Amino acid sequence: MGKIISGLIVVVLGLFTFQICSVSGGLNETGEIPIRVAYPTATLTNGQVGQVLLKTNILEKNNLRADIKGFQYGAPMMEALLSDKVDVSFTSEVPASLPLSKGHKATIIATFGHLGRGAIMVLKDSPVRETGDLKGKKIGIPFGSSPHRNLLGMLRKAGLKPGEDVQVLNVGRDEVAPGLIRRGLDAIMIWDPAVEQYRRKNNFRIIEAEPFYSVVIMNDKFIERYPDGAINFIRSLKEAVFFWVTHKDQVDKWFGEVSRLDPEIIKICSRVNSNYRYAKKISDINVALSDDFLDMMEKSAEFTATQKMVSPFDISKAINPTLKKEAAKKIDDSLYVPSDIIVVTK
Repeated sequence: MGKIISGLIVVVLGLFTFQICSVSGGLNETGEIPIRVAYPTATLTNGQVGQVLLKTNILEKNNLRADIKGFQYGAPMMEALLSDKVDVSFTSEVPASLPLSKGHKATIIATFGHLGRGAIMVLKDSPVRETGDLKGKKIGIPFGSSPHRNLLGMLRKAGLKPGEDVQVLNVGRDEVAPGLIRRGLDAIMIWDPAVEQYRRKNNFRIIEAEPFYSVVIMNDKFIERYPDGAINFIRSLKEAVFFWVTHKDQVDKWFGEVSRLDPEIIKICSRVNSNYRYAKKISDINVALSDDFLDMMEKSAEFTATQKMVSPFDISKAINPTLKKEAAKKIDDSLYVPSDIIVVTK
């Protein structure tokens, strides 16, 4: 009888241990939550914040054990999110819409604000002075980019209809400038840092420019498994943005070494971001999903569907009101201590 009772106790304890392990879901002995982060190494703002997370203890301080992966191009980065090889990606408006349109279960959790400008550019001696002058002209842009949406909006405002009044051609990012220089194109639509590089190096003129947003998108699997981890990550993002804007020279140097961009161009382009320009204290940092941001994401979703890149979908389903509310409640700026942030990789 005693042996039977002892055996039952062992079984119960074993089940109890199994349940604890299942709930902890991969936590290490210190209780840190594992998270896999993807960021673009050569994209302004997203790349700068990625460097801060890589080179400081911010994630560890917020009880996260991170595996941070840099991607040179956006397509493989988003594919990593779709295939569950990463938990979260830093991207922009249109690329964020694509996995969501395919029914991928993910949530938009934050934005760092503007990534830079998308701009219509022409040669210095071009007779084109404003967007309306593009009637009967050819303009090149990489289709499916976030500034693609901006361009069509600019043309619409100028009363120009693509395909009738103006030809909008799908041209690779590395081919737009040569196409303009060879005069095979009358104008191009490109984005920072290329806008500033072409303005300086090639004497291209900006006809019209609009900013576009960063988007931080997280797989729902992670949020469901680690709800506190998702909030900790949002807190980490806010702290990382604040570190960036209060250590501009240091962070821009890190980013420049990876992206091979001129530090002066990095500074000029970064000024488009309001956090970079104006924040003086951590409470000034805004990574929340504002009404303007949500309106822009609705337009991006409509754009991808109208362009027949994807089937129509409801972008509001990618917003988690509970997570947004809990993050606002639990992220306390008064607890932030700048001296707690240390550089761990130089």
